[in-house]
Amino acid sequence: MILLYLGVGLICLPFAKNAILLEKTATAQVQEVKTLNQVKSIPFEAVQAPTIRQALTSNNQLTSIGRLQVGTVGLDVPVFAGLGQSELLYGAGSMYPKRDPKTNNLVLAAHHLGTASLLFGRLMQAKVGNVIQLRYLGQLYQYHVTSKRVVNDTNLAVLKESRTPQLTLITCDQPTATTGRLIVTATLDSKPTTHQLAATMTQRTSATRQVQQSQRWWQFWLPLVAILVVLPGLSYLIVKKV
Repeated sequence: MILLYLGVGLICLPFAKNAILLEKTATAQVQEVKTLNQVKSIPFEAVQAPTIRQALTSNNQLTSIGRLQVGTVGLDVPVFAGLGQSELLYGAGSMYPKRDPKTNNLVLAAHHLGTASLLFGRLMQAKVGNVIQLRYLGQLYQYHVTSKRVVNDTNLAVLKESRTPQLTLITCDQPTATTGRLIVTATLDSKPTTHQLAATMTQRTSATRQVQQSQRWWQFWLPLVAILVVLPGLSYLIVKKV
């Protein structure tokens, strides 16, 4: 009986972690600020795969410095200053937050956890030509994807500064342990109509929140109830058979 519960627990562990993150993401309170001075601290921690304990204990009341959207693939996440384990559970981290998006290479990194609706789970679907919209420290930017490739995690060239404005998005090439990194590079467009872009991003974020609220029921609560019902049933059948 103990082995049964252990086996089911091991099978459910990855699912449980992502389900918890879906629930906490749907209820997260993220305050967006327009200057780095409004951010209490800018962490730069070694990025590691999140654990179920981190998912359970993470604080989902956060301060962001912007928002990233790739409308074509349904990617919409907050952007945080630096790389902090807690923040990376809820969005992308700006590795060099002081770089100017108008003149330099802005690098954003996020987890790929195997669930499309979490973090950079949909980045693999991005294609050359896709539009990327970014709100960063109160300013609006629009990019077009120019390249998509997988490199080794030791390749640091993608992080270097540039003389022309570009956006570099980084995530793992698969949700399990890997040395591959998916790199999506985009170039800055001529400045779009600010009002139109702001309205588009606001509408998309509102739609994303509605989807998250819907998903939390069938991807978190429904499976949880199912597990709580199935396990006692299996236990009863096994005991009865013995």
